[in-house]
Amino acid sequence: MHVALREAIHNALMHQDYRIHRPTQVRRFADRLEIENPDASLRDPDRLGEPGSELRNPRIAQMFYEIGWAEQKGTSIRAMQQAMAELGLTPPAFESDPQDRSFRVTFYRHHFMDRDDLAWLEQFRTLALNTDEQKALVYARKTGRVNNAIYRSLNRADTPPPAGH
Repeated sequence: MHVALREAIHNALMHQDYRIHRPTQVRRFADRLEIENPDASLRDPDRLGEPGSELRNPRIAQMFYEIGWAEQKGTSIRAMQQAMAELGLTPPAFESDPQDRSFRVTFYRHHFMDRDDLAWLEQFRTLALNTDEQKALVYARKTGRVNNAIYRSLNRADTPPPAGH
């Protein structure tokens, strides 16, 4: 999990708006850890995790590349998602709030698709849900939300799912 956290902290420092006089915050709760930085993402939230990056602070980004804190543009979100998946943990949730001018990544400490989740999914047996749909439902159950970007991340899909899924 430390790989995902390292990526999130580097990302927060590299992309925050330093003109907003509010610090990057790391908040620890019993079930999750949140890292929040000033200003919303420059990228459309549905495109988070796709290759490429829009830099708010190109000089800081260049320094991070030079010292090895960033490998290449636009890979940190996928690195966080992959690190959590390798541990069998719930993928991180990303929230970009233009009104509040904040960006938050939340790491959940629970395992994804545990016995309780599988038992809960039994109520949907008659719907004949595929594995991708089951993952999306479990994620929504655990985090209270699922969107197109999360669905693609959970299911390693490079394109948005068809309408109605």
